[in-house]
Amino acid sequence: MIKILAVDDSPTMHRLFKMIFSTDEYELKLADNGEEGLRLVKEFSPDLILLDFIMPKMNGFQFCKVLREDYGLKELPVLLITSKAEDVGDKFIEKFKCIDYIAKPFQPDELVEKVNQVLNKCDNGPGGESEIDALLDIEDKKGLASYGDEENSQKNEKSETYTSVSVVEEIIAKVEKDVLPTLRKSIEKYLKFETGYMISDIKGESITIDKITDIMSKFDGELTVFNNECDYHFLISGGYITYCYKGDNRIEDLFELLQDITGTCLLEVDDFVSLYSQIRSLGFEDSLLKRCFIFYVANMLVEAIELKDNRYYVDLVEVSEAFKSKNWISYEDLNKMISDFKEERIEINKVVFDEGLVPMKNDSSADGLKSFESRVFELCDGKRCVRDILRFFGSNRQYVKNTIGTLILTGYLKI
Repeated sequence: MIKILAVDDSPTMHRLFKMIFSTDEYELKLADNGEEGLRLVKEFSPDLILLDFIMPKMNGFQFCKVLREDYGLKELPVLLITSKAEDVGDKFIEKFKCIDYIAKPFQPDELVEKVNQVLNKCDNGPGGESEIDALLDIEDKKGLASYGDEENSQKNEKSETYTSVSVVEEIIAKVEKDVLPTLRKSIEKYLKFETGYMISDIKGESITIDKITDIMSKFDGELTVFNNECDYHFLISGGYITYCYKGDNRIEDLFELLQDITGTCLLEVDDFVSLYSQIRSLGFEDSLLKRCFIFYVANMLVEAIELKDNRYYVDLVEVSEAFKSKNWISYEDLNKMISDFKEERIEINKVVFDEGLVPMKNDSSADGLKSFESRVFELCDGKRCVRDILRFFGSNRQYVKNTIGTLILTGYLKI
């Protein structure tokens, strides 16, 4: 029987796991968060862990770090479940051993197949031979364990030749499987942007806020800012930036930011309008959404402007209604918005320039603080440094640093 531990804060995913792994072949345990999952690791001793990436208290990366480094369970198979697919999954594979990922959404049979792949890849399944034992067994059967006579010596020479060929073939297979698809994607992306740049009548190099303001005042469509490593996209309609995103993550970055800020487990969505409706239905005011959205766009704009060797072009297309925000960011206000953002970032970075600094409470309570500020405030216990605190909030580093800096400047925290 395969023992599976699923660590996910979504009741929907829990129901799905129960449906998939309800046969006699599996024994399933469920955890709502990373802390509970780590407790069950000790009690349940699972053969495999299904792990969500975005969770409260402890995200997937933090969970794996504790599992591998603190618990010493470097061989325990982990299957990461994420909507960010390669962007997140490949980073986990680089960092941790015996880990794989599956992208949401998936079909039940796809998950079962992936589970079997991970188990076989790591140790041939529960109770099976390890990869090392299997290799030793093969070597022994070939007579490579003995070196007593000329015949065995000849076998060794043949085996070494065979092994060398096998290694080369294995490398070629790995290149074909892992490198070529990634390279193909990079080439396709490069060609896409180069083509867009070449055929566009509205294009140039070294984008600035003044150029963006001019484009917003004259055109509707999608502004793309790119170089060989990164790309940013700004959707423009009626003189407003209605939405923006980085790379292929059309909604994930804003989704993660709002999930952090609201402290709520949100249902995954595919567009801004659905995300906005969900946040509003949970009782959060437009003022909160506006503040978060302006920060999100300003941060993207500054990153795009600071992108080395950037070029830009505009596709004159109609912006989808699914990605139209409120009229929060007008070309008339753009210069002031970016100026304020940069000034705030400079002031904050004067205080929190070093992620090794340890903020602590300044004999004050969290009275009067907003929900997100209170969460950050409680993590500043005089033991955690800024770097440790940032790990609780996924990729929204600048927003968290701004909040810590604001709390220091307003006297709630000291360093």
